[in-house]
Amino acid sequence: CVFSLPKTVLLSLLGFAIVAGLGACGNQVPNDNELPFGGGATPTATSSSNVSHSSNNNTITYKSVEITILAVDQQTKFTDDGDSQSPYLLRISIKENNTSETDVNIYYNDSSRLVEADGTQIAPEKAQDSTLISQGVVRNNWIDFAVPSKLDVNTLTLRIGTNTEHQINVPLKSNRDLSQYQPITVQPNATLKYGGLNWTVTQANAQLSAYGTQATAGYRYIILTLKADNSTDADFVVRPDDYFRLQAPDVTTAPTHSTLPSLIAPGSSGTTGAITFLMPQNDQKFTLKFLARPSENIAEATADIHF
Repeated sequence: CVFSLPKTVLLSLLGFAIVAGLGACGNQVPNDNELPFGGGATPTATSSSNVSHSSNNNTITYKSVEITILAVDQQTKFTDDGDSQSPYLLRISIKENNTSETDVNIYYNDSSRLVEADGTQIAPEKAQDSTLISQGVVRNNWIDFAVPSKLDVNTLTLRIGTNTEHQINVPLKSNRDLSQYQPITVQPNATLKYGGLNWTVTQANAQLSAYGTQATAGYRYIILTLKADNSTDADFVVRPDDYFRLQAPDVTTAPTHSTLPSLIAPGSSGTTGAITFLMPQNDQKFTLKFLARPSENIAEATADIHF
């Protein structure tokens, strides 16, 4: 026999099922189109490196600002971007976190492109906020791209960076891999003696931006953290441009930035700071050179850094 329920009971059960279904979906991931997202011979330092790779498939760092993909959506019109005359707008919602020690300007009209599978590049129509991002500020933002029709998000890429900068390509599909753009950290713990001081290269970072600046195309920043112990009875004056060079197979470069103090006091220990170099992106082995100063009877010293 066929069992039937009264209409009122059926409607009640249907309403309960809808509410329960909505509750269960609250934590589910949307589909791909709306995905959140002294003198003598030169001493050479000893080194025992430990390599650490960051891993985040929704976040990249551009000009020292962490940019996280939150969602991708396509509509004929968004209420907060009503000026567009395009048939469709593709909106990429992002979160920005300025981790640098300076304020940063990111002009998405210049530094972002939507790239289609055939290589076609689309400039942004509008960004929600293109004002300066102050140090330590975290904010939500979005970038709108005018498109002729609704596109398959799985075939699209968001390119961040101008033509003269080290560009970052972020696939908009859900299973993206951004590991190649993440910082790499090693702890060389390389020790040496220079100018009467004991020096240790405690950490080395390879990354695409530093101090609010993106590395130029084909390059990345190498940031070396140093610790100095001055057991002498004299001040040690630090002049990074005169004292330090970073050598790779095809280039030797002076520092672009230093946070070392200008003077290391006598009898002090544990003085720290970092020196930054812009180096070719594919180099993995470097030699930090503490340059000889013959007029002061100080010999060259070196430390090897391997990523």
